[in-house]
Amino acid sequence: MGFSKISKVYYKGIVEMINYIIYGLIAIIATIIGGMSGIGGGMLIKVMLDNLGQFPAITIGVLSTITVFFMALTTTIKNKKQGFKIFTKENSFFIIGAISGGYIGSVILTNVYKFIINPIIITKIQSLILVIILISVIILEQMEIKFVIKKLPSNIILLSIFMGFISSLLNIGGGPINIAILTIVLGYNIKRATEKSLLIILFSQLVAIITLIRHTGLSTMDLSMLKVMIPGAILGASIGSKLNKIYSEKVIKISYIVVLVVLIYLNITIILE
Repeated sequence: MGFSKISKVYYKGIVEMINYIIYGLIAIIATIIGGMSGIGGGMLIKVMLDNLGQFPAITIGVLSTITVFFMALTTTIKNKKQGFKIFTKENSFFIIGAISGGYIGSVILTNVYKFIINPIIITKIQSLILVIILISVIILEQMEIKFVIKKLPSNIILLSIFMGFISSLLNIGGGPINIAILTIVLGYNIKRATEKSLLIILFSQLVAIITLIRHTGLSTMDLSMLKVMIPGAILGASIGSKLNKIYSEKVIKISYIVVLVVLIYLNITIILE
């Protein structure tokens, strides 16, 4: 093998290693924040991967969905060990809604990918919707506006369908939107909302993964980065879950708002590209 070929192989290996480090760090950082504040990390992962621009939109969606699923699974298991009951009567309504909404959102998204030739259009539309939603959430949070309704089974299921739907449709996990609905509409405190949000994310992302496998297949996608993103999600979720228990509600609330502002900025950069 000539020197130039050896150099190319060496260079390719270095680039690949750097990419693994970058994607692993993205998963760890996003899921630490997601596990601590209940936002899941999917929005952060998706936006950062969109900005890197190394994969098509549908592949980024799958990477984000699978990573967030393992984050939510890890955090929910840890919460369970610390006393959180998963299959209570109330949580069963959240799970039913999350599964239903997650399925509807995934089916619509997979069909959108089939009919829209340019995936960049999908990414920009998703970012625009997110900016509008996130700005609305910040305004409501800062003005301390509440629309608290009774925690009736029908209300919980309908709201969970919406949360699961948005989560799967936008490939984001949906945590910031979940937290807003759980605190502003259902009246949970931020720590309880975090647990509920991650439960909704867990089941909506599970359905999204199954739907993606059924409707698109994963064999044609480059999912090599999952080798580092899944372990990164498990590590990040473990750290984030501990931080959630250590810090006060005030600190978690502030971190939640800061993340929303960062997400708005990153999504605006995608829209303007």
